Amino acid sequence: MNKFALILLSYFLSGYFCEGYLNKTYRQTRVKDAELHICFFDEIMHIGNSRMATVVQKCCNGFENSVVNGTLADIQSKIVCIPNCNPRCFNGKCTSPNVCTCNADYDFKTNSTHICEPICKNCTNGECIAPEKCESHSGYIFNSKTETCVPECFGCENGRCVEPNKCECNDGYQDSNETTSLCQPICMPSCKNAKCIEPNTCECDQGYKVLDHEKPNECQCGAYCAEIDEICHCLNEEQRIDGFLIENDVSSLCTETILPNGTSTKVCSCLNGFYSANKTCVCAKGYKMRNGFDDLCEPQCETECVNSICAEPSKCQCSSGYELSQNKNETNICQPICESGCSNGACIAPHTCQCDEGFENEEHLIGNFTCVSKSLRIEKKKTPDTQPGEGHWYIISLPLCSFLAGLFLGIIVTLIFVATLYCVTLCVIKERLDIANI
Repeated sequence: MNKFALILLSYFLSGYFCEGYLNKTYRQTRVKDAELHICFFDEIMHIGNSRMATVVQKCCNGFENSVVNGTLADIQSKIVCIPNCNPRCFNGKCTSPNVCTCNADYDFKTNSTHICEPICKNCTNGECIAPEKCESHSGYIFNSKTETCVPECFGCENGRCVEPNKCECNDGYQDSNETTSLCQPICMPSCKNAKCIEPNTCECDQGYKVLDHEKPNECQCGAYCAEIDEICHCLNEEQRIDGFLIENDVSSLCTETILPNGTSTKVCSCLNGFYSANKTCVCAKGYKMRNGFDDLCEPQCETECVNSICAEPSKCQCSSGYELSQNKNETNICQPICESGCSNGACIAPHTCQCDEGFENEEHLIGNFTCVSKSLRIEKKKTPDTQPGEGHWYIISLPLCSFLAGLFLGIIVTLIFVATLYCVTLCVIKERLDIANI
């Protein structure tokens, strides 16, 4: 072995065992197989200050050998060149040197040429973790109908959820003072003794009613009710005591009690009313405290009931033999009833007529309430020796007189007409006879 070979061997061994002492560089010279991307390279071995060049074949620049398994000899003997991308492609394939192509349903991440992300048609407010698979951000949920991530609100009724737990209320609604995820209806003016259930629609609290229809948002404690401690208490039908019963049968409603001083009083248990917190009897609306009592409320009528009694608040009930006036404006006046009527007169009491001036009642006809004119009476005086059939009253009524007068006048007119017709007929006959004789 010559001297040069020994030096080369010594340098090679020292470079093999001493890292950094032996260095190799490659320089591509020409292409051997363009389809397989195999090229010839000058392999330059640097040994200390010396170098030695040999020709080798390997993958062209921008490509790398895909055979990585097996022994070193196998790797060197099997060259399968594939494109090399640096940095490596993520969710894609290196199709050319440093050129990545994304997998199906993936696309490049913004400002990146080697990182590919899954594609989701609409993944706003979420993260696309796989093709068409969106994972919602915190505070959002996936809507299967729209295939989008929408904000989640708890109790966003009458509104639209625009952010997590934040509602944008519909027209006529506003945010609740307690939370921004609850929309409440707006009533203007605000409801009184009522709850606003829809825009400008109030629902009265229990016992309250709208009494003035021009103010539909104001509810008041209605008839048969009393407001005590801001609560409306109302009587049901069974609790209402009729005015007739109070007037005629108080003893059955109230219990008489003897006081320690020996005087008696009647305890009525606050009829037609309610006890307040201090045990005071408060009359329901439409009732008033009866004189001499502190726990008996009787119906109240604005105007005095005539021939009747106040049986219910603002309602008069006629006494026996009377009926309500036919005049709608006189709801508190009851008129007497005369079943046969009062011709030429007025009914002043049940079954009692009063004749108009110039008329008088039939004295001898019991139960007859007809009033006749005094001027048409024909009186035949009675004497003690009146024979049967004599001495009776004969009455010619005005309608009968009119009929007889008309009949008499008709007969006279008929007779005049017949006489005239007879005379005319005779004259005509005579005239024709005279003509015939000539």
